[in-house]
Amino acid sequence: MATSVEGLPLGQDRFGDIYNNDPGVYEPECDWNEDQGGYPDTQQFLEQFQAMQEEQKKTELLEAQQAAESAAAEIANLPLKGDYQGLGGPQSVPLYSPKAFERPEQLPQGASILSEIFMEPTVDQIKAYKRVIIKGKVCENKNRLKTTIFLHYTLVFLIISKLMPEILDKVDIFILEVEELFVPKPYLWEWCWLLSVPVTFFGLSACNKSNLIPIRRFMIGILVFSLLPILVGMGIHGSQVYSFLVLDMEERTEDIIYWQGYPYSVLWYAFFFLALQVHCYELYFANCLMKAWMPVIKKTE
Repeated sequence: MATSVEGLPLGQDRFGDIYNNDPGVYEPECDWNEDQGGYPDTQQFLEQFQAMQEEQKKTELLEAQQAAESAAAEIANLPLKGDYQGLGGPQSVPLYSPKAFERPEQLPQGASILSEIFMEPTVDQIKAYKRVIIKGKVCENKNRLKTTIFLHYTLVFLIISKLMPEILDKVDIFILEVEELFVPKPYLWEWCWLLSVPVTFFGLSACNKSNLIPIRRFMIGILVFSLLPILVGMGIHGSQVYSFLVLDMEERTEDIIYWQGYPYSVLWYAFFFLALQVHCYELYFANCLMKAWMPVIKKTE
């Protein structure tokens, strides 16, 4: 009899009892074969899990259908569901009503959204709002008045340039270049119009101090020393302008004065056109400021 190295029979060692004796425990691996997709217990679990998922999907689909039907029934019962739909709003928000934006006859007592929406401003709030509006308009009219006064100074520069030969003759200063221009003699209204220069200082003072008295003096001075001389000058040069523009050479009864090849009276009317606009705007902006600064007289019952 063949024996192993350790003295045991061949094919048997000290662990032979453990290897050869079957304990009788069920092992599912023994039932597995290649044709089967998996172990018996695993296949059963997958089938149960798949059946459970299908049942859950059916339940969810049924609940969603019931919710959609109930929502459609609620929308169908809304009395004004189509009024707001034309404005691009949702079908389920009936916001339109004939008196939606009118003040209700009776507001609820205490704090509520209606009392905040239809809250009327107090008298002090209205006065404060009007003061802010008036202050902004006054500031704007001040800037506009200063601009027209600057344009007034531009016209003053033109008049002084025209009167320069006469001024130099008054002070006995002879300049050949100036004398060779042959500027016509000035009229009285031209000297009177220069008196409007000091008047502009009243307008600037009124803009700086917001005072009513200087603005009144400014308006009176513009009327007397600016507009009145301009109207007188238009009357003096009106006949020559009419003869130059309307009448023919044979129909003219007076000679038209020319300076540097241009009709003298037509040049003056170009100046009158600019001066009238400047003085009218000065009066308009000054009148706006005067109304804003006018004291409010309270009516007594």
